Amino acid sequence: MHQVMEKFIILTVLAVYGVGYLLYYMYGKEDRKSRKYDRYQL
Repeated sequence: MHQVMEKFIILTVLAVYGVGYLLYYMYGKEDRKSRKYDRYQL
């Protein structure tokens, strides 16, 4: 039973990191896009 809990905790941590990385990647892309648009406006 203890091993199952450890596996579950590791999976949860990995999932949280994965979601955080995806959000960071997506917002980073949006950031680059807005910078490009700023350049075009100038």
